[in-house]
Amino acid sequence: MEKSSNAHVLLIGTRGSGQDLSGTITDVKVLRHVLIHFARFSKENVKVLCNLQADKNSIEDRLNRLIKNTDEESTVLIYFSGHGEMIEHESYICPYGFKKANPVNTGFSSRELTETLAQIKAQKLVILWDCCHSGGLRDAAGLETQDRELVPLPTQLLEKLPEGGGRVVMMSSRPDEPSLPGTPLSLFTRAVVECLCGKGKSPDDMDNYVSVGDLATYCTMRVALMSDNKQHPCINWSGVLETFSLSLSPDGNPSTTGILEFQLESGEMIKLEEPMLEAESDLRSFESG
Repeated sequence: MEKSSNAHVLLIGTRGSGQDLSGTITDVKVLRHVLIHFARFSKENVKVLCNLQADKNSIEDRLNRLIKNTDEESTVLIYFSGHGEMIEHESYICPYGFKKANPVNTGFSSRELTETLAQIKAQKLVILWDCCHSGGLRDAAGLETQDRELVPLPTQLLEKLPEGGGRVVMMSSRPDEPSLPGTPLSLFTRAVVECLCGKGKSPDDMDNYVSVGDLATYCTMRVALMSDNKQHPCINWSGVLETFSLSLSPDGNPSTTGILEFQLESGEMIKLEEPMLEAESDLRSFESG
């Protein structure tokens, strides 16, 4: 796929004020690798903010650069992996250094975040939000949660941002659900990575491109299956999803081995080995269930 100089990515991974979401950094590293090698984004236009670099000021600076440097012909993808908090009936995204005693100055309220993102003038805007509930996850293998209030995700993003053309917002879970971790990737991010690499496309599909429509369909099915129906992504959009291409299936065909393996720039090897959705039979099985 031809790289575009007017296609921009911002990937944010933070553990918030604690150290309990180490997987968020791996989520960002793997997604960056996939976007550079499988999608239309050039390496220099894929920006990453993790941990110390993902405080509120740094995130605001990067978002303001996107507002300034993009236009009506741009494609923009923004991804966040980290914590969410509910404080006094307001949901917050928690950057690095978030303080519950001072959420206004250290976090992003859903209202503030929506107003900022709405200023991005891109023709095509994709927002992927993999937001874990603060302290709500205990046992990734057992998919269990602690007895704590679940934090609603910023639903204003779902309701307001798609009012412009070509805008897509995908949340990793419903407001009353946790966003579950996994090994080595969270369930939602894993589904995104698999789809961008061509998984889930039917062998009969003559279109080699992975569209936002493919991503929405695959992530909805895949996350529900991996979580045993404990987690269901939320999606809202405007425009025509099927003509909004993000990546190209390797060699025009998705892998049939059921394994995805990546070597990151650091030399770290990441392998996804569990069975993945393949072809239309999985879709029919999911829908009939």
